[in-house]
Amino acid sequence: MKNNKTNDKIENALLSLLQVKDINQVTIKEIAQKANVNRVTIYRHYNDKWDILEKIEEKFLHKLDVPHSKMILNLQLKTQSTTESPDLTALTDFLKVFQENFSLLHILMGTNANLGFTNKLMTYLINLEIKSHPYTLLHMPKDKQEMFSYYSISALIGVIQYWRKHPKYSALQIANFFFEARVGAIKELEDNSLSL
Repeated sequence: MKNNKTNDKIENALLSLLQVKDINQVTIKEIAQKANVNRVTIYRHYNDKWDILEKIEEKFLHKLDVPHSKMILNLQLKTQSTTESPDLTALTDFLKVFQENFSLLHILMGTNANLGFTNKLMTYLINLEIKSHPYTLLHMPKDKQEMFSYYSISALIGVIQYWRKHPKYSALQIANFFFEARVGAIKELEDNSLSL
């Protein structure tokens, strides 16, 4: 419990500094001062400032696991159901994770962090997407499904970046937009007789 509080203080201190400074200019001494801990304490919990950032990124990415599991369950149930109307609750809950973390994403996707987070996010989301493939009923070859995953996830990240700048939209509105765009793209791909 105490370790968690210390970790939170250290991680929040780094995030606070990243709002005004590039990570390459942030020192462990500054993080320690901001967190009101000594440098030894930081090194007891983390290897360096990059390790702190890595842990922050991992915590965010793992927040996506639970709503993604619900999305898979929803897809499994949908394949057994004959109803055509989409239930966007699971997708909306998934998107709420992003919405609830806009301030964190502003830092992680900004230029003061390491610019690698967007690539990590892409890789993480692709891996989640691949787990969904058995339940999405995409009628296309495996390589086309994989390419479509990259296309979809790139689009999702773009939508999230737009949404961060225009937070007036609800998670449900974004879910509707993404679902409609994705279904339209799937239909176009499945109807297209040309192969890669």
